[in-house]
Amino acid sequence: MEITIIKEKKGDLYAINFDKIEFTIKRTYLIYPKNNLERGGHRHKITKQHLFCLNGSFDFTYYFNDSIESKTLNMSCNYNSNIFIPPDMWHKMSSFSNDCILLVVCSEFFDLNDYIYEK
Repeated sequence: MEITIIKEKKGDLYAINFDKIEFTIKRTYLIYPKNNLERGGHRHKITKQHLFCLNGSFDFTYYFNDSIESKTLNMSCNYNSNIFIPPDMWHKMSSFSNDCILLVVCSEFFDLNDYIYEK
């Protein structure tokens, strides 16, 4: 996926090309964090995701079942970088900047039975 930004006097245009996503996109959503509360805190049984930071910054913490400990990345807005989240990756987002906006694209439609909350 690639995001192209065209800045104009009337406003900014964000063009999103999905040519490099390795799955058919069935769902996409934006996250506008509030009150700096953590998001995520789960993994999936089958859903694959790509996470993009459109604005601001945040911490991305992840853990694989075969890992000894979790790892944390500090992510800032970079339109052509993303985090691939495979189904077996437990993840959470935290420490959001006040202007943070995240875009998530998913391989599956929402299904509560797909969520696993324990590491």
